[in-house]
Amino acid sequence: MKKLLILPLLLLFFSCKSDAELNIELDFYFDKNLIKDRQTNSVWDYTGYSVSGPMKGKKLELLVGIQHFWFSAAAFFP
Repeated sequence: MKKLLILPLLLLFFSCKSDAELNIELDFYFDKNLIKDRQTNSVWDYTGYSVSGPMKGKKLELLVGIQHFWFSAAAFFP
C-alpha cells in the first residue's frame, strides 16, 4: 500500500517516496507550524517542495485525490 502525506484542509495528496536516485520512503510530522520528515529532518512546504535540510530543492510527486462523503461516493460507485 502506498503511503500518502495528506495535508489537512488543503486537500493535497503527495507520494511519500522521494526521488528514485535516493530511494527513501519518508515519514512526515508537524513540528509547530512546519512539516518535517523523520528520516532527514528536512522542512517541506505545502506544495511538496523541501525548503531546508538535506532534501532542499527536492519535490514530492503530487497525486490525484478527492475527498467526499461516503454517501456521495456510494451514489456514483454503487
